[in-house]
Amino acid sequence: MKTRHRQNATTGSRRRKTGRRKPRTKKTARRQSRAVGVTEHQDVVNWLKDAYAMERAVEVGLEKQANKAELSSPIRRRAGKHLAETRRHAEEVRAVLQSLESYTSPVETLVGTLAQ
Repeated sequence: MKTRHRQNATTGSRRRKTGRRKPRTKKTARRQSRAVGVTEHQDVVNWLKDAYAMERAVEVGLEKQANKAELSSPIRRRAGKHLAETRRHAEEVRAVLQSLESYTSPVETLVGTLAQ
């Protein structure tokens, strides 16, 4: 049997690593792969919900910028264009969430909007 030693970076101690693993049965392998798939799906859904909330939050600031009279015309025009793009992105993210049978959280969206 081949053994390796790994040194702990914080304590400087060495531990013996044998390389042995507990054998997995088909049942436990299926259960573990199913759990990983579920958590990965939920991670994607959570990420998309956060992205949607952020897009909606940015809309508030861009709308203010596009309507601010003190800013020059090119800046207001670009803010208006960016606002349209941001709204389109938010709708695309919402459509993807619906295709994944998940929906946007009004609470998260409100919190993101208020943070602006």
